[in-house]
Amino acid sequence: MRRGVEALSKFKKQVDDALTAFEGAPGSPSRLAEHKLSASSFSGSNIPFHEATALHGTYEQVHERLTSLSKNLGLQIEALMLATHAADGTYDATEDEVHRRFWAIRSHLAEEHRKATQPEGDKHAQTKPVDASEHTGDHKSAGAQSIG
Repeated sequence: MRRGVEALSKFKKQVDDALTAFEGAPGSPSRLAEHKLSASSFSGSNIPFHEATALHGTYEQVHERLTSLSKNLGLQIEALMLATHAADGTYDATEDEVHRRFWAIRSHLAEEHRKATQPEGDKHAQTKPVDASEHTGDHKSAGAQSIG
């Protein structure tokens, strides 16, 4: 199991490095904000430039996904470390706080997965969010607290 944690840690570092490079690039939001070009600078007055708008929207989407991936990988690594800690002894002997944290992470990741894989407007998809308080393993879980 430690090998899996190490592999995920390495991958998370690569994602974090890509995010850092992305944010430090000349096209980053902070650097773009330094440029005071209006829409009319690209296409004249009162003429929309849809390609520039689409490009900026795609940039924001990539940035948001990289940020989310980095956060979720960090949570998965933490959950694997908690599971490893629990596997060293019996799961029932693990402290209540470790139980709560593990199930909070699991619930958060399940909800993120549901959001990412459920098409918007899909009326047949599960609409009830995953709740850690529904875990019935040993009845010690107190439910999801803030993931923060």
